[in-house]
Amino acid sequence: MKNILMAAGAFALLATSGISTADAGSGARVEQYGSYNAQASAQRGKRNEAVTYQRGRSNEARTVQDGIRNSANTTQEGRFNRALTDQLGRMNFSVTGQSGDRNDATTIQTGRGNISGTAQIGSGLKAVTEQTGDGNASGTIQAGHGHEVDTRQAGTGNVSVTIQSTR
Repeated sequence: MKNILMAAGAFALLATSGISTADAGSGARVEQYGSYNAQASAQRGKRNEAVTYQRGRSNEARTVQDGIRNSANTTQEGRFNRALTDQLGRMNFSVTGQSGDRNDATTIQTGRGNISGTAQIGSGLKAVTEQTGDGNASGTIQAGHGHEVDTRQAGTGNVSVTIQSTR
C-alpha cells in the first residue's frame, strides 16, 4: 500500500528535480492531520509546486494551477477524503495518492503534454481524470475492491493506462 504512494511521490520528486532556484516558481506545502480539514492552493505561472499531505477522515484538498511545468502532489490517508486538481497550460504534472476507504480523486488537465497519475488503495474508490489537448498521458492504479474509474481524453496522441486489482 505505502509502496505505491512512495513510488508516486518519488516519481513527482524526480520529475521536478531538474528545477534550479533561478527557474523555480512558487511553492506551497501543506500538512494537515485530523478530520474535516480543507486545503486550497491556487498558482499561476511557471514551475510552481503544490504539495499536500492530509491524514484523517473527510478531508478535502484542492489545487488549481495555470501555466507551464507546474507540479501538484496530493497524498491522503484515511477515509472519505477528496482530492481535486485542476491544471491549465502545458507540460504540467499531477500525482494523487490515496489510501483508505471511500476516497475520491479528480484530475482535470487542459493543454498539451500534461501527465496525470492517480494511485488508490482501499475499497469504494473513485478516480476521475479528464484531459483536453494533445500529447497528454494518464495513469490510474487501484488496489482493493469496489473501484470506479472514469478517464476522458480529447485530442490527439493521448495515452491512458488503468490498472485495477484486488489486494
